[in-house]
Amino acid sequence: MDAIVVSGESEAAAEAPGAVALDREALTQTPGTGGDPIRVLQTLPGVAVNDDASAAPAIRGSRPEDNRYFADFLPVGYLFHLGGGVSVFNEQLVERFTLYPSAHGAAFDGATGAVIDIALRDPATDRLTTTLDINFLRAGALIEGPVARSQSFYLAGRVSYLDLLLEDIVVGEDSGIEFIQFPKFSDYQAKYVWRLRDGSTLRLQANGATDETRFNLSGNDDAIRNEPDLIGQHFDDVRFDSQGLVWSRRSEDGQALKLALGRMTTATKTKAASVLDSRSTLTSQFLKGRWNRPLGNANRLSLGGTLQRLRADYDIGFQDPGCTEFEVDCSVTDAERRQSADTLTVNTVHLFAEDAWFVNDRLSLTPGLAYTREDYLDKGFIEPRLRGEYLWSDDWTLSAGVGRYHQFPGFLVSEKVFGNPRLDHVAATHFVAGVERRYPHGWSWKSEIYYKAFDKLVTADPQSRYSNSGEGSALGLEFLARKDLTDQFSGWLSLSASKSRRKNRLTGERFDFEFDQPVIATLVAQYRLNDKWRFGAKWWFHSGAPDTPIIGGVPDPERPDRFIPVYGAINSERWPDYHRLDLRADRQFHFKRADVSGYVELINAYDHFNVGGYDYNADFSRRTAVRQLPMLMTFGVKARF
Repeated sequence: MDAIVVSGESEAAAEAPGAVALDREALTQTPGTGGDPIRVLQTLPGVAVNDDASAAPAIRGSRPEDNRYFADFLPVGYLFHLGGGVSVFNEQLVERFTLYPSAHGAAFDGATGAVIDIALRDPATDRLTTTLDINFLRAGALIEGPVARSQSFYLAGRVSYLDLLLEDIVVGEDSGIEFIQFPKFSDYQAKYVWRLRDGSTLRLQANGATDETRFNLSGNDDAIRNEPDLIGQHFDDVRFDSQGLVWSRRSEDGQALKLALGRMTTATKTKAASVLDSRSTLTSQFLKGRWNRPLGNANRLSLGGTLQRLRADYDIGFQDPGCTEFEVDCSVTDAERRQSADTLTVNTVHLFAEDAWFVNDRLSLTPGLAYTREDYLDKGFIEPRLRGEYLWSDDWTLSAGVGRYHQFPGFLVSEKVFGNPRLDHVAATHFVAGVERRYPHGWSWKSEIYYKAFDKLVTADPQSRYSNSGEGSALGLEFLARKDLTDQFSGWLSLSASKSRRKNRLTGERFDFEFDQPVIATLVAQYRLNDKWRFGAKWWFHSGAPDTPIIGGVPDPERPDRFIPVYGAINSERWPDYHRLDLRADRQFHFKRADVSGYVELINAYDHFNVGGYDYNADFSRRTAVRQLPMLMTFGVKARF
C-alpha cells in the first residue's frame, strides 16, 4: 500500500491503496533537479539524502542499496551516474515512476527498503521527429516515430561533456589529484513497439549506461598522507546493458497478462592504487510474468513470478578492513590483502499470489504471499503481506499495510574469501497506516505513520569475519499536501518526522542510522504565467546528517609520518542543519519547423553554506568543514524537429 505514484497510474499502482499522482510536467520542471525526473524523489516524504552530489535515496530508515529499481517491468543495473548525481534515463522518456516506500505488495522481492518502479513512455506514432537537448552536464538526442501503422520506435542517447570543459581547471598539484579522465558518463534507451492484431502488444526494449573516472593521487593532501597505500593510480569503470522482450495483453473479460524474457550484463573495472584491483562481470538471464483476472464481482486474483539465472565472473584483490555500517575504523593502509577469483552461477526463483478482495463498497483487503529461494546461500523464504483500504466517505480514505521482507546480504560480505558464506538474508517487517483527504480544485493531503523493524543486519565479527548481529528500527510520521495543476498554480508540501536507530548485538552499541534525519521539510511551488512562461521554487530543509567525530590522533608506531585517528562514539555528532532554495524559469518558443524550450535554474539561491563533512589535518587536531553546492546557475535547451 501507501504508494506514491508520479504522473499517471501504472499497472502496479492501480492496485495500491492511497496512491498519489503528480503529473509528468511536474517531474521535468521541478526546481533544482536539472530536469531530471528521478531526482524529484528527494522532495517526497520519508526520502533522505545526505549529500548534494548524490541523489541515491535512503527511504524510511533503509540504505540506498536496500532499494530495488525496475523500468518497464525489467530490472535496472544502476539508477544514477556519478555515484548518484544524474539518473540513467533520458528525462524525455520517463512517463512516471511509482515509489513504494514501505509495505509494498508481494509482486516485488529482494528489498527491505523501497521499490522504485519506472515507466518509460511508448514511442510517438504521429510522425518521425528528432529532439536535441543540452544542459550544463550533458547533451542528448532522441529519434522516434512510426515504422508502420501498428509499429513505432525510439532511440535515445546522452553523453556528458564536463570532462572536456573542466579537466584543466580541476587538475592541480595542491589538490593532490591529477585527473587522467575527468568523470564522464553516457546512456541509451531504445524501444520498438508492435501492436498485434489480437489486441496484444510486443515491446522490444534496451537500456544501458556507462561511467568512467581515472585519476592519480599524490601525498599532498593530509588525508592521503594518513592513507599512504592510496597514493597512486585510481580508476572506476562501470557499465550495464539490459535487453528485454515484453508481451502484454488485456482481454475484454478483465484478464491481464504480461510476460518478459530478458538479459542484463553489468561489468566493472576498479583500481585504487595498491589497495584494490577488481574486475567483475555479472550476466543475468530471466523470465518474468504477471497475470491477474477478476473472480466474480468481489475479487481480483494476481499471480506471477520471476526465474533468474546469474553468472558471476570476478577477480578481486583488496586490502579489506572488513567494515560495515556498524564500524568506524575502516583504514585500508596495512589491512590484510585478500585475493579471490571464481565463476559462480546463482539460481533464484520468486513466486507470488495476491487477492484484491472488495469486501463491500467501502472496504478492500489485499492479502498476499511471496516465496523466494536462491541457491548461493541456499536460503528460501515465505513472506506474508497484507494491505487494506477503507473509504470513510467520498473524500476520506483510511489505509494500512504490513509485510515481511528479506534481502541478500551482499556479495563481498558473503564471498568465501572476503566474507562469510554462512550468512543469512537481512530481514525486515514493515507496518504503515495512513489517512487521505481530497478537496475540490485539485487539493489533497495525506498523512502516514510507519514502523520498520530490521533484523540480521550484517556486522563485522572477529570469529567469522561477518555475522548477522545487527538490528535496527525506524519510526516516522509523514505529511504530504499537494495541489494539482488545474489553472496556473501547482505544488506540494512534504513533511517528515522520524527516528532511525541501529544496534550491534556483539558490542551492545546503539547509535543513529547514518541517514537518520529527524526532520525533513520540502516546499515546491510552480506557477504557469501563460503558454510561454513558467516559474518555480523549491525550499528544502533537513536535519544535519549523523557524523562520527575524530577526537584526536596518535602516532603510528610502524610509520613515523602517519597518525592513527581516535574516533568518538558512532554517529554521536551531526552536521549543521541543511537548507537550500532553488529557483527555476522555463520558456517555450514555437517556430515553423521546430518547438524549442529552455530553462534556467539558480541552485542554492541565497548561497547558504551547507556542510557535507569535515577534512582533518595530519595529526587530527583540527578540522575544516567541507562545503556542499554553493550558489550555482544551470541551464538547459531542447529543440524538437
